Amino acid sequence: MIYNTVYHNKLMIKIMGDNIDTTKVNIIDPSKTYIAPNVVLGKNVTIYPFASIGTEFEHPYLTPHQDWTVHIGQNTVIREGVTINSGNSKDTVIGENCYLMAKSHIGHDASLSSGVVLSPGAVIGGHTQIDNNVTIGINASIHQRKFVGAYSMVGMNSPVSKNILPFTIVLGNPARWSKINELALSRANIDISKDDLTELSQLLQEKRFEEVVLKNLKMQSAWSKYWAFQKTEENAFPSNFVEHR
Repeated sequence: MIYNTVYHNKLMIKIMGDNIDTTKVNIIDPSKTYIAPNVVLGKNVTIYPFASIGTEFEHPYLTPHQDWTVHIGQNTVIREGVTINSGNSKDTVIGENCYLMAKSHIGHDASLSSGVVLSPGAVIGGHTQIDNNVTIGINASIHQRKFVGAYSMVGMNSPVSKNILPFTIVLGNPARWSKINELALSRANIDISKDDLTELSQLLQEKRFEEVVLKNLKMQSAWSKYWAFQKTEENAFPSNFVEHR
């Protein structure tokens, strides 16, 4: 990857890629925005006042350092008061076309894929991985080192302490999934019949995961990524996912 180091209204930033039109990086008020030197921005990123990006990771017992970068993908919008910490053991990554609403927080070493929406006050714990096209509701919180499957949604004020299956809507305290997130699938132009949705919901409710057959390539990819994480050694617990209500 080639970086261009540029000055945007006296604020030094790094831009991903070569020959990028740096005028398309939109920092609304640089005097009220903190962007650390270890932050790399994609083109067309928009950052609103009082955002803090790339500060040292938060941990009461480890020595802070900024050895890892924060990558922000192109076309991502970062609203007022958002905080994003740099990593402790790897880069913190925000994908393309994400929308991070006011006062949301992303912890160290976390990774957001493309099209993720964080509502105001949402908190993402360190090392958490969020797959494509996920929506996290107002003041919802995701425990560290969890995986949030693609095309899922977390309801307002819901605390999540386990991995979230793809395609599901999760809400409540404790968090439980209630139904398939048909709206997210529709927005992603995923065509799936009502019968197939009903069958998928039934199989997930009954935990008959080995019987799940997905015809759509996007859904296949999401399903594979979820189970690749779920089956890693540190996460290989049969009940380590949000269950049905």
